[in-house]
Amino acid sequence: FEAPAGIIVGPADKNSFQKLVKPFRIFNERAFVSYGEIRRYIAMVDTNLFVYAEKSDPTPLYTIPFSDLIASKEDPNRPDFYSHTVSPEANVGLPFSNKTKGCLDTVLLRDSSMKI
Repeated sequence: FEAPAGIIVGPADKNSFQKLVKPFRIFNERAFVSYGEIRRYIAMVDTNLFVYAEKSDPTPLYTIPFSDLIASKEDPNRPDFYSHTVSPEANVGLPFSNKTKGCLDTVLLRDSSMKI
C-alpha cells in the first residue's frame, strides 16, 4: 500500500493546566496543524511504514515499524486528548467543535500501553 498521508510522530504537548482539567472536559485546547505541513508519502511494506517527503524520493526520511503498534481510526466527535486537529473545519457557532476537516481521517498508532 502506498499513498499521500499526513504524519505526526508523538502525542500533542499538553501543559499542566490542560492535564489537570482533562477529567472535567471543560477546557480541551486542541493542537492544530495544517495538512500541508505534515503531508508526506507513505509506503507500507510487511510490518514497516516507510515515510518519504515526496513520492519521487529515492530513500525514506524514516521508517516506523508497526508490528507492535495498534492502529485505530479516531472518532472525529470524540478525539483523543493527545491527538492533533488537522486542517480544522470552520467553526459555525458555539460550542466550537475543533474538529479535523471532514474529508480527512485520523488513524492513531498506539503501543501496547495504548499511548500514542
